[in-house]
Amino acid sequence: MNLHLAGTCAIPSGSSGEYVATGDYDPPAQNHSALLATDVPGQTIDGIPSGVESLSLTAVPPDSSHWQGVTLVAPTGSVDMLLLPAAAACSPVTPVGFVDAMTFGSVSWATLLASGPPSKTGFSHPSFAVDLTQGTVVQTAHPMSVTRTAAAFAALGDGRAIVTGGLSVGVVQDTAEVFDASDDDFEPNTFSMTTARAAHAAVTLGNGNVFLVGGISGQPVAPTELVTCDPDCRATESSTPPLAVPRIDPVALRLADGTVLVGGGFADASATQPVELVEFFSADASQPLSGPAVSVAADAPNAFVALEGGGALYVNGAASNNVYFVTPNAALSIGTVAIAGDAKLFPRAGGGALLWNGAAWLAFDPWTASFSPVPNAPSTGPAVDSPYLAPDPGMRAWVNEDGSVSLWRDDVRNAFSSDDAFLVSDTSLLAPDNVPGPGFDPTLGLTLGTGESAFVSDSRYLDVDVSVASSGPSPVIVVLRAPTGDIEVGGKDCPFDPSATISAVHVVRRGTTITLSTNGGAFSTCAAIDASARVAVGIRGSGTQSRALALHVARLAR
Repeated sequence: MNLHLAGTCAIPSGSSGEYVATGDYDPPAQNHSALLATDVPGQTIDGIPSGVESLSLTAVPPDSSHWQGVTLVAPTGSVDMLLLPAAAACSPVTPVGFVDAMTFGSVSWATLLASGPPSKTGFSHPSFAVDLTQGTVVQTAHPMSVTRTAAAFAALGDGRAIVTGGLSVGVVQDTAEVFDASDDDFEPNTFSMTTARAAHAAVTLGNGNVFLVGGISGQPVAPTELVTCDPDCRATESSTPPLAVPRIDPVALRLADGTVLVGGGFADASATQPVELVEFFSADASQPLSGPAVSVAADAPNAFVALEGGGALYVNGAASNNVYFVTPNAALSIGTVAIAGDAKLFPRAGGGALLWNGAAWLAFDPWTASFSPVPNAPSTGPAVDSPYLAPDPGMRAWVNEDGSVSLWRDDVRNAFSSDDAFLVSDTSLLAPDNVPGPGFDPTLGLTLGTGESAFVSDSRYLDVDVSVASSGPSPVIVVLRAPTGDIEVGGKDCPFDPSATISAVHVVRRGTTITLSTNGGAFSTCAAIDASARVAVGIRGSGTQSRALALHVARLAR
């Protein structure tokens, strides 16, 4: 294994650290302590247990500062990990340039893509791949086929990403192209979209398709479009409904349950009419969701972020600083927060969110619906026009006006994280689907009303063993949230015996089969699932008062 540092940060020699190895296997995580000579980039550490799929490292230098790294582990070959401090943002040495409305996106947990400023001839934008395992920046052998600003970017989930539309020499484009991280380069062929568009949004659906919404093409765009890449990419407009409100510069998010949110943007090219209506589409984007109209007070600039438990957080512009929790059913005003410049929202490990308010980093706690300062956070953050993103819930990245890329990591949680016991003394590492979250008492447990839920944050499981101890008049439902929707064990997919008093629920998923046991009885098969689907695990109230006293979630070997 090779440890790396970003060019602007150097960890003191003599630092000590602990490795945690996780994966889809039965034994608990294997920990290894070692002395790290990490002031030398490329320091090699040998020996990773077999079956490990994720490896994290927490390092403590002699000055008691805090450094972290995390990487996914391939079955063979060397492993690279980038170490970053929790109290500062670091930048690779090579800049990627900076232009307004530049392309900046996360291809995968390991790779970012950025298109820099025009070349000296003005006919192309050089493109750069940022390696998040080594902290390096490499210019791609081939730039994008045309210069693109105000394009939309979406990762396909297989190491590829698409860049769609945009402006080239003032002309709105109707083509798109694919970047492949395995080659750190663009594929040679482009494909045509049905609608030329720039200043639009793209979101990857749970089924792997990409949904394009809004933008400008001479006027604000209402038609939506679906891109499929299986493996060749193509676009079609016929299977998706139009936006209710045409909008330029919208935001498109996939929520935790697969629902698509479209919000923000402007109804006019001069950006003077912010759109207040928030629209929702089904998980496959084939239908708009029916229900009450959902609107938020819209000032510019504003920001949305999907929350791990469900719904989205919205912060509007500095004129009013309003904060909303948004679902397909309502936009709940939950207060205000100080904004100095503009709001930039990021997901945060553990189920919350991070806000850069232009002057400081603030953490949003969904259980209390409140913001608080982040201790020992960097003093810097993205500027007003900086493109920004979160490659994973523990890292933030943004492009600075000098062309450098800043990276900040404060957590190593990922899909392979293993925690086992929850609700021991608090609700940490659980993410509620309501804001503020349901009430918790160490004696009574977590009280869930009808349909209220809480999910284990960040982790995703293949084979898994889930047990819940509960009290109260209504038993607790176990939810396995797959990319295609929720499976309710004890609910709609596998109902409990309505005549039984149930105090213990035990659910096991192995391969395609989900089995259920109640009150320590025999297991019975109750539902089926795609064997390759990684699921989030949660609990849900089945009546007016379902109390979860304890929740245990254990990975099983496959």
